[in-house]
Amino acid sequence: MFVKKYFVVPVFAFAFLFLLTTQISAINFGKLPATSSAVNRSGMNDLLQQKFQQKNEEFREKLASKSAEFAQKRKGIIKEKLTKTLALLDRIIARLDAISEKIQRRINKLKEKGVDVSAMQVAFDSCANSRGAFSTAISGAKSKVALVTDNGQADGSAMAALAAARTAFESGKAHHKCIVGVIIILRASAPKEATGSGN
Repeated sequence: MFVKKYFVVPVFAFAFLFLLTTQISAINFGKLPATSSAVNRSGMNDLLQQKFQQKNEEFREKLASKSAEFAQKRKGIIKEKLTKTLALLDRIIARLDAISEKIQRRINKLKEKGVDVSAMQVAFDSCANSRGAFSTAISGAKSKVALVTDNGQADGSAMAALAAARTAFESGKAHHKCIVGVIIILRASAPKEATGSGN
């Protein structure tokens, strides 16, 4: 009993330590063949790579969807703003037309009083050309705005409408400048008229 109790246990312990050190040495020096755990790690890497590719594709699809949604919203905002801008230009041209009628009446009155209005009439007639260009530009901008699509495709319709609206705005500035020039000539003629009536 004494031998079995105090001899068998150390033998088993030494045998376990020998096997353990052998396995560790073989692992350190690469003597062990590929085990099932290595195969599992390879399969796990493939699975992770597939999941990564799937997530990447899902992200790209979501990004494309968000981009299309943003483009659609942006084009809707552009169309709304341009519609309001063109409505404002309609009111401006109507206001300038009313001023032009007053100018023409003023020129006619001065002509009846014998004042030389040839320079004023020439300047005022030139405003008819700028008024026509202004009206044509507004109509062209309206047609471009009507072509702005509400989809998310980058078809260039919004940019074309913006360019047409800028052209209309610049035409409005030119027409306004022409009207102001005629008004300046009219005001310059007022002292001469007063001096002539005083004599």
